[in-house]
Amino acid sequence: MNLGVKKTVIELDGSVHENNLEYDQFRDSEMVNLGLHILRIKNDELLDIEAVLKKIETYLNLID
Repeated sequence: MNLGVKKTVIELDGSVHENNLEYDQFRDSEMVNLGLHILRIKNDELLDIEAVLKKIETYLNLID
């Protein structure tokens, strides 16, 4: 599979993000302004790495 250049940031979200929503939104908007895509994955999702890999693959396939 060749996904090419997708300019994607994969953000692993732990509990620290629950208290930093405003900063996360600001940072996300800055990254989007740079032409980046953002995929957020919660830390607890990492317990099923196969599902996470599938999520990443699916997300990348949706990007033009």
